[in-house]
Amino acid sequence: LGRDLKVPIIVQREPSLSGYVNSKTLFVAISYSGDTSETLTAFRGAESRHASLVGVGTGGKLASLCERFRAPFLRVGSSIAPRAALSQLIVALAAVLESYNLVRSTYGDIAEAGRELAKLRSRIGSGIPVERNPAKRLASEILGHFLVVYSLQRMSSVARRFKNQLAENCKQVAKFDLLPESCHNEIEAWKTYPSHSLPLILRDTEESTFERSSIEAFRYTISRQTKARPIMFRLAMKGRLSRLVGPIFFLDYVSVYLALLMRINPTPTESIAKYKALLKAN
Repeated sequence: LGRDLKVPIIVQREPSLSGYVNSKTLFVAISYSGDTSETLTAFRGAESRHASLVGVGTGGKLASLCERFRAPFLRVGSSIAPRAALSQLIVALAAVLESYNLVRSTYGDIAEAGRELAKLRSRIGSGIPVERNPAKRLASEILGHFLVVYSLQRMSSVARRFKNQLAENCKQVAKFDLLPESCHNEIEAWKTYPSHSLPLILRDTEESTFERSSIEAFRYTISRQTKARPIMFRLAMKGRLSRLVGPIFFLDYVSVYLALLMRINPTPTESIAKYKALLKAN
């Protein structure tokens, strides 16, 4: 959607707002549960600055605030976990931007992505054996490693999502960073990275000559400094939306298969529940 927008779109992850949020700002609060504390705090702050408000979620306090502030609330369906509702949240955000005439119709992109994801699922689903399942093979390849994920800025949502899925599904810490930024700093640290560290570089199907050269130089340099050979991951998808949601979908499967290889139940998130309980108590 970024290419179609004529105004900046910024992801707000903190409760405190930047000074530019004002009456000309469209503030879209997205919280699956509707009770994410930092989202609610930022939403109240945006209302105090007279921003245009929209809420997206399953209900909770966010829905109540939208009713109180007379702001529209887009309700998404319940899922087994917040991380499983990503597709609904993407569609809801697209609908909001369309309703404010900020982007063209996204129906074609969403429909195309749906068709491509269905084809992808037929290749990586649980019933497909390891020898014909690239997601299962990748899970086996990264088993036992500390994963360091790199991507270009436009693919950073995929890298962040994979890092988070490894944490929630596999209960495993990973990290991600950006290229070519890491070529100017973190590349030096691979001389002393722990031996079980494994770099995974997320590639885009459309890269400039400079981007390709930068990534290859980074891969070559760190491969000479670590015993682990960097994994280059690229998933061929056609549409602009598919180029993001396709790799996310694929790597979601990888995280679940990795959890199963580790004999971990990927569903419960007990530490997150404990954190929220402590936060609420305080």
